[in-house]
Amino acid sequence: MSNVNRSLSESNISEVGSDNSPVRCITRRNKRIREEDLPAEFNSFKEELRQLMTSFISTQQMQLQEIRADLKEIQQTNYNIDQSISLLMSHDEEFRKKIEMLETQAKIDRDNIVILENKIEDLQRVSRKTCVELKNVPKKSQESSEDLIKMVLCLSETINVKLESRDIKDIFRLPRTARPFDKDRRAKVQAEGLHAPRYLRHVQYQEYSATLLAQLTGGPYWRRVAQDCKH
Repeated sequence: MSNVNRSLSESNISEVGSDNSPVRCITRRNKRIREEDLPAEFNSFKEELRQLMTSFISTQQMQLQEIRADLKEIQQTNYNIDQSISLLMSHDEEFRKKIEMLETQAKIDRDNIVILENKIEDLQRVSRKTCVELKNVPKKSQESSEDLIKMVLCLSETINVKLESRDIKDIFRLPRTARPFDKDRRAKVQAEGLHAPRYLRHVQYQEYSATLLAQLTGGPYWRRVAQDCKH
């Protein structure tokens, strides 16, 4: 037999397993370097960064305090605005109630004015029924109410109207006032030889108003009646 394929066995196997020879192709983790081993430049950078952060925090705190003060002032302003708005709303509600009250009172006043106007119109209508206005009445010197009453009674006899002195409640003559005339009216007055109109007004009586008013028309007729009454 040949000795080429033969291998010798290890006689002491326990010693083979405890071999302390270094193993190749195995990497080891480097240990962390301690702080005392850092360079001085890094320590300086760290200190500078710490100072910057401290300054930044201080600045931010100051700005935050200012913002808080401004915010507090804004909150106070908003509170004052809310109070003012509440006061204005209460005043507005009060004014609204007053306006509604005034509108209601104005409506009542308008209704009362309409009622009073109707009453005045009724009184005027009744007054017109019992009043007679006589124009172009001759005026006597030192004329009195008795003279006017006698003249009216004479007129009533002339026109055949039953009228007594107790039927006349009031009688007076209006003051003479100048009234404007147009050209046609002025020419007619000058042609007829009439003087300025004189008025005998408010001959108040109880009845016969329609008959008396119907009879008292026409200027020349009244002048003739007045002349008859003077005699």
